Amino acid sequence: MNPQIFIGSSSEGLHTAYLVKQALGNDFDVTVWNEGIAQHNRDVLTILSKSLVRYDFGIFVATADDLVDYRGDLDFAIRDNVLFEFGLFMGAMGRDYSFLICNHKARLPTDLNGLVIKKFDENAPVGEFNNLNTIVDDLAAHIRQQHQQVRLSTLPSAMFACEYFFNTVLPLVQAVNEKIIQLDGNRLQGDIKLNILVSDSINDHKPDAITALIAGKRSWKKAVMEFNNRFKVAYLDVLSSTMSETIPQYYLIPDSPSILESSVNMLLPPEHFGSNMQQEKVIQREMSSFHRVLSHYINQNKACRNMVSVIPMPQ
Repeated sequence: MNPQIFIGSSSEGLHTAYLVKQALGNDFDVTVWNEGIAQHNRDVLTILSKSLVRYDFGIFVATADDLVDYRGDLDFAIRDNVLFEFGLFMGAMGRDYSFLICNHKARLPTDLNGLVIKKFDENAPVGEFNNLNTIVDDLAAHIRQQHQQVRLSTLPSAMFACEYFFNTVLPLVQAVNEKIIQLDGNRLQGDIKLNILVSDSINDHKPDAITALIAGKRSWKKAVMEFNNRFKVAYLDVLSSTMSETIPQYYLIPDSPSILESSVNMLLPPEHFGSNMQQEKVIQREMSSFHRVLSHYINQNKACRNMVSVIPMPQ
């Protein structure tokens, strides 16, 4: 899933905000503040606070909108609301996920000294460090890199992935390596391959969808794994296991992602969103986070990465 980016600006800076959106290109899902964010009978603070969980990154465009008298000197200043919204996003997301790009003519508060703030000049030649497109290209590269990192968020997908890894995947792998696992009442012999199926759609992890998936896989056989006095249902691909010199392939389908929908609804009631499509984006992002965090833990553990793979749910 592409990174979700919010762009804030003043009304006067809206043109520049759209230039930033255009420069980011098609690798990101970008929303400028005037694109369906406002809602009837909702104050701006409530809307922004609730919308924070919808975005992975925030970019705020500070333009030189006002001429003010500061201690006897005339200076261009940025709008207070842009600065406030930038602070709101930075407080919630951190400095690696919130960015302020500022017109070089505008004066900034001294409290922002030490933060990485990009200053642009509308007249800077293409390729110069302070050219707007050059600055956005640098931000895009940083966003791509940060989007690959694993981090916790307000929503629970990362915690669900941690729980599934430490309470299911890791104990299961340890039991296989220690040869203390049973399959359908018989002690497991030899090597196996564990494939964890994760979809980008939460609906694929619901019981009815899982039942339909298994019914369509005629070569899959249900297998009950017993380890550490626990039981886990897996599915053996009988066709691949009968081929010579082929490691048996077992498939696990985590059901914890199905809880994400109710968790999102609890934190963000459906009436908050202007459309169901916006809420679906949040859930889809959480599914992507579950996949990414689970893969991270598996790849960090040598025993797990040699045995376990996270793969897309087959259609």
